[in-house]
Amino acid sequence: MAPSNVLIVMCFLPKWNNSIERSPFLELLHGLAKEPLVELWLREHPRKDETSLTAAEWSEFDALHNVRRRNLDEDTIDLIAACDVLLEIESSIAIDAAILGKRVVMPRYLQDSSVVLKYDLVGGVTRTHDLVSTIQAIKDVRQSESLNEEFKRYVAAQIHDRTLDFYAASLKNIAESYV
Repeated sequence: MAPSNVLIVMCFLPKWNNSIERSPFLELLHGLAKEPLVELWLREHPRKDETSLTAAEWSEFDALHNVRRRNLDEDTIDLIAACDVLLEIESSIAIDAAILGKRVVMPRYLQDSSVVLKYDLVGGVTRTHDLVSTIQAIKDVRQSESLNEEFKRYVAAQIHDRTLDFYAASLKNIAESYV
């Protein structure tokens, strides 16, 4: 359990085949691990072969006092709920975190410039452009992107306050149109 003054940063390791720059990403993780008031949680994707760190990389992180490897059997939403900040590159898990009211920091510089995400267009997350601004954005507890209506509609598909009710009604309407 982290002390109350420690910032818990959850990072789901990215899939390397999605044009993610591996070396700068590892540099970012090491930079966060050097921050005395940061506890960094790392978890692989269920398809580990796409997100795994090498044995040597895991060994380096396992040796650090403020890095915790999270197990695949831990519920993703529980991990997000327990963290202060989600560090994410390009996964839709950022939508869940933003809706749960968590700060989401997405380093733009770690992904190939040809990749454009809806976050780049409508906000809802903090996009950073280099190592220093990423670490600063993570540590800045006052900084938070608000979820504007464009984010809710085009990124989260949350047009109404009750998203599940909206989807249930939409599915019912589709089903009834075939009767």
